[in-house]
Amino acid sequence: MKAFAQAVVVTSVMGLAAGAAQAIDIVPTFVDGAGQTWDATKRAVINQAIADWDARILNNQTIPVTFDFTNAGTGGYLGLWEGNYSEFAGTNIYPWTSGVDHVVHFNADLMDTSQPNYLLFTLGSVPFANWDALSITRHELGHMLGFTDQFYVNDFANAGQTDKWSSHIVGTVFDSGGLNVQMAAPDNLSHTLDSGSTANDLMNPALLNGQRRTIGALDQAMLEEAYQYQMAPDPNADGVVNFTDLLLLAQHYGLTNANFTEGDFNGDGAVGFSDLLMLAQNYGQTLAAAPVLAGIASIPEPATSGVLALACAAVTCRRRR
Repeated sequence: MKAFAQAVVVTSVMGLAAGAAQAIDIVPTFVDGAGQTWDATKRAVINQAIADWDARILNNQTIPVTFDFTNAGTGGYLGLWEGNYSEFAGTNIYPWTSGVDHVVHFNADLMDTSQPNYLLFTLGSVPFANWDALSITRHELGHMLGFTDQFYVNDFANAGQTDKWSSHIVGTVFDSGGLNVQMAAPDNLSHTLDSGSTANDLMNPALLNGQRRTIGALDQAMLEEAYQYQMAPDPNADGVVNFTDLLLLAQHYGLTNANFTEGDFNGDGAVGFSDLLMLAQNYGQTLAAAPVLAGIASIPEPATSGVLALACAAVTCRRRR
């Protein structure tokens, strides 16, 4: 079985578009080709994108993935994840399942530096005219980790098998009655809609020139919902497990039918003591490549040893109100 997911080329004249224990281990293999080589700069971009995802999914698993270059034409994709697996009897398939192969292709035809715009591998800022390879890599790894329908089925051997991803989608709405995330289109359930709550989301089908995108809270919540991943307790996706996350949990403590963005970190549908304990255990951790949020005032942080007591106090105050 094979699945493809890609970031579509779109040009805009408006504007372009102490770490927590990292349990997911995405292991890259680099293959030169199509006139391109994996130099230190390109590898650094890939490794950064990998570190971003590694820091956010705490399941203890290893996922090998190959990165290469292909020729897809100047009107083709920027990046493309390709997943393959054989027919397994009675296997519950995940990204790390033995026999599942992952490849991420980059379009070498869009990497010609003599062109007015091209796919740029950099950890620095992205010029107006260029497409950002770091965002593309984060995006394609998102597909590998689960933003794809009819690939990670529950049991390949059984007729009426359930796909972990699309089983959560009604029409084009992911987790209707909960997260209520609008997907791109009926024939494109692997991407989020580029408007409303998911405007400029990492998993939109297109990336504008000059635009850098990070892993968002909804992206993490959707993966947790579909695959029961254990996500790092950073529901506002600012890259740090801190007092802001603690306050969000306290505000929703005791809530049932909850999701990751409301403080359900263990995926059991409720916000309770186990979620509080998970946050306390990861408190103060900085996740890889946290985005810088301008204009947000900092809040003095309590000492890590006092997080659990402070959280319990915050929950108690909320209940009294």
